[in-house]
Amino acid sequence: MPTLEEHIRNLCQWPHRGTTTGYEHRAADYARDHLKSLGYDVMEESFTAPDGALYRTFIFTVLCEIAAMAVSLSGSGASIVLALLPFILLFVKFYMMWPIDNYLFPAGKSRNVIGKQPNPEARRKVILSAHLDTQLGGFLFGPRWVGFQGFFTNLTAVCSLLTLALVVIRVVGAGGRWYTTVQVLALMPLLPILYLFLKAEWTGTYVQGASDDASGMGVILSLAEELAVLPPKNLEVWVLATGAEETGLCGMMHFLKRGAGKNLQKGSSCFINHDNLGGGSLRYLTGEVLRSLKYRGDLVKIAERVAAENENAKATPGFWSMPTDALAVTVRGLPAVTLLAYDDNGRTPHYHHPTDTIENLDFSVAESAKRFSLEIIRRLDGAGEETAGP
Repeated sequence: MPTLEEHIRNLCQWPHRGTTTGYEHRAADYARDHLKSLGYDVMEESFTAPDGALYRTFIFTVLCEIAAMAVSLSGSGASIVLALLPFILLFVKFYMMWPIDNYLFPAGKSRNVIGKQPNPEARRKVILSAHLDTQLGGFLFGPRWVGFQGFFTNLTAVCSLLTLALVVIRVVGAGGRWYTTVQVLALMPLLPILYLFLKAEWTGTYVQGASDDASGMGVILSLAEELAVLPPKNLEVWVLATGAEETGLCGMMHFLKRGAGKNLQKGSSCFINHDNLGGGSLRYLTGEVLRSLKYRGDLVKIAERVAAENENAKATPGFWSMPTDALAVTVRGLPAVTLLAYDDNGRTPHYHHPTDTIENLDFSVAESAKRFSLEIIRRLDGAGEETAGP
């Protein structure tokens, strides 16, 4: 059987695994064939997903705000709708799990691969997840710009909220003669952001994705091997390789809303997600995107105990400002934890950059994540003292 390192190298045999590309499908074939060879019951789910969304979402947001400001000069109520569109997109996408961006951006076909280890005696299911695809990386994630990512995101959000407020004031007629100047000044910070993300979209190239997320895929495929040899007594193991994570968690959303996971129950199913495990120090995330958005269930507490009690499975608590597949799981109300690595500055080395290659990968981080994940699984399979329920 391939080792964890060999799995990662095999997934990096292609130049990239860009969302909806043939290389992403070859990676899905690799996961499918390996799980079948281990005796798992394997199924695949095909779905439509955008072939890119990271930069396009920012571009769409800024264009909506500029258009809203322009239309508001005539006092039209349509300007309020334009200002609200980015918020509507995010709400419909992430909270209703409706793939509205399939209609806004160029799209293609992606796939999920699910391997099940049937266990009629199981008290609960544990889903081990990682994603197949790689991001359209570029200069914005290079050493010169990467430190500004949070600033760009926050500035775009603040300007979007300010635009909505200014447009509403204009439409209800509360602004004076000076008000147009205020609106123009409010737009000024958005223009350089628009330029930067347009340039990133035009010049970006798909990255090899050794850390993001061949490392996570290597971990779950290696775990699948160990659990096939010594299966849990009280757990039903599912191994889930999602497609189109990089373009808005599309694979996980499809799995949860329309796919094999649509009937998973909060009290008897939990997710251990694996992402960006190629450099830095191993963390078990307690939440992501917003500080107030915490993972559901007790998996984080179990991870905390594993970290404190097991010398061979070390990790520290962490938080990640970007979405992972666990965000969709959390919105769905299911228990989750994500294993992810970053350095002391809060950055994953080579994140979304062309340098995310097999040559720059620290395989020891993925090995640590495998041990940590396996220990969580063993505790979930224990005598009942652990629980991952809500």
